[in-house]
Amino acid sequence: MLILMKRFLSILILQLLVLGPAFEAKAGNEVYWPFFNIPPLCKIHAGGQFSGLGPEMAGVLQSRLKAYEHHMIAASPLKMFQSAREGRKWVLSGLLKTKSREKNLYYSKLPCRITWTVLAITRKDDDRYVDRQGVFRVKAALDDPVYDFGYIRGIDYSDLNSLVFEHLSNQTPAYSSNDFEKLMQLLVLKRIDFFLAGPLIAYYISQDLNLEDQIAIVPCLGVPPQPVYGYYAVPKNEWGRTMIAKIDAIMEQMIKAGTHKEILERWVPAQFQDIFERDYKIAFEETLAED
Repeated sequence: MLILMKRFLSILILQLLVLGPAFEAKAGNEVYWPFFNIPPLCKIHAGGQFSGLGPEMAGVLQSRLKAYEHHMIAASPLKMFQSAREGRKWVLSGLLKTKSREKNLYYSKLPCRITWTVLAITRKDDDRYVDRQGVFRVKAALDDPVYDFGYIRGIDYSDLNSLVFEHLSNQTPAYSSNDFEKLMQLLVLKRIDFFLAGPLIAYYISQDLNLEDQIAIVPCLGVPPQPVYGYYAVPKNEWGRTMIAKIDAIMEQMIKAGTHKEILERWVPAQFQDIFERDYKIAFEETLAED
């Protein structure tokens, strides 16, 4: 019995000596990549699987960050920002840059995704706040106490932030969710009257849920169409500084190889392909050439 025990310990010690570096490389190096349901940027399926632009791009990065153990998880935007403030080892995908966020986050040098100015999503049979030019009057709609607004907590509405935050701070009735698909369904059911979203999200979800004949996607008054870029972001600590430098290096390789553009193109609606080509060249290819 004693001989068997000695043999077992010898084998165990040998395995640790051989595999030790591999264990050491990943020990304490778990990295979490949080997403919420915002197709086509991310779609979380019933079985817990992730698909979409964000998870596909993250998968390429993860395959090249071999020293880490990666986990994709579902989390609300508010939970993501809370975890970043706490310094957790989370990599946030597709964030808009704001001064308030930069207090707690390091951003990637180049964007990881591109979309365009937010639009209003309403029902096709409801044009009470659409003017003769086909533009949605956001402020008038938000000021109407019986015209119900749906929104996602914790996200940035770009040029419309001040209007949205003013509306919410006045405790005006509004429906909050962590899921754009849910907002689209509530709109059709007349539980809400409108919400705001980027065009990639709006067009993809309306097609995916087969609601194109019931949904109107309308430009907003005072918000000219322009590209909006999202970045990778990590906690503003030493771990984050190291991680974002590695992400920057991989992103540069992906852009030069064309991998980055190929992934984005797969998720851009056909009606945006020409605009995508123009804005991608400016934001990625020309910027990289200047560096």
